[in-house]
Parts: sequence; structure tokens; C-alpha cells
Amino acid sequence: MKKNEYKGKFIVIEGANGVGKTSFIEALKKEIDENDNVIFTKEITNSSIGKFSYEVMEQIGPKAFACLMAADRYEHLEKVIIPALKDGKKVICDRYFLSSLTYQCMDGLSREFIRDLNQEIIIPNLTVVLRATKETLINRKKKRAKKLDRFEIEKNTEKEIEYLENGIKFIKNWHLLILNNENQDLFEKIRGFKKLIINNEFFDWSTKT
Repeated sequence: MKKNEYKGKFIVIEGANGVGKTSFIEALKKEIDENDNVIFTKEITNSSIGKFSYEVMEQIGPKAFACLMAADRYEHLEKVIIPALKDGKKVICDRYFLSSLTYQCMDGLSREFIRDLNQEIIIPNLTVVLRATKETLINRKKKRAKKLDRFEIEKNTEKEIEYLENGIKFIKNWHLLILNNENQDLFEKIRGFKKLIINNEFFDWSTKT
């Protein structure tokens, strides 16, 4: 895997389904303006590969799905992330490699297999991981209107947490910021988080809290 050698900074937001990641990112978007030079993106992407991957995820085997996830990520890097980093932008991505370590390993694949598929990706300058208890995650999932996929269903929540934590250990040498998202008061930290992003104050951190 490669370090980010470009002018811009690459930030990833991760966490289990139901942790409040989407709400966290939406709250952050409201604090960002055009002058901050930030773009938001996500995985699985809305590219042709990403859409196809999501459509067939319940129809194909774990290895084939993992390969599609890697293909979507490489396309994402080439078409969206790297051009933005070259322009000096700050890229904030909803899910990335840690999600592959979590969900593809839930499918029975090894972390080493996932690592090898993703050998040429860029390591983020910072990976922010939101945490919540099993009970909180299940309660939030129950409130969702959409049909849950096999990774999201309530009975797999404990397994999801386990593989997420194992994934964190696997990338322990990355720059990590781990935040508890049990309560809505985390959103009060958004403005401070924005200040850290804009002022580049945290990119030398390797912090776990």
C-alpha cells in the first residue's frame, strides 16, 4: 500500500452499520464551505462498477464480491480521489479499506486476501472510526426504512463489531482517531473536527481514544 504523496489530504470515516456515520458526515458537510477546499465521496461508489457490485452482492460468492469491491475502489481512486488530491483538496470518504476488512472477512475471507487485493491503494492520512455498543447499533437499525442487506441485519451485529475491531488491529500502524458515538453530543464536536481538518492539525496523529 502507498502513502499519500499528493498535496491534498485523504480522510476516511468508518464504523459499523447504525453507528451514525451518515449523520456525522451530513453534520460535517453543513460546517464546510467552498473555501475549505473539501470534497465528499463514498464507497460503494455510484460508478458503473459500484452499482453493479451492489446489485449482485447477494448473488455471487465472497471472493468475486471482494474483487468487485477492490475494482470499485481502484476506479474510485483513479477517477475521483487522486485527481482531487493532486489539486490539493481534502477528500473525505464514507468507508474505505477498513470496511473491506470488516465485511469481506464476515464473508469468510482472510485479512491477508483482502490486503493483497488492495495492495496498490493509497493509505489515508487519517481514518476516523465511530464506535457504539451492540444495543445502540441494533436500536438504530430497527428505525431504518430500507431493507437491510446480509451485513446489516440485526443478528450479525455482534459479528460485525468483532470483525471491525479485528480490522482496526490489522491497520494499527495507520493514523487512527476512534470516537465514541453513543450520544448525539458527538455532533457538538463537529466544528472542532472541521477546524482540525482545515488547519491540518491532526495529520501527524496516531491516536486512539
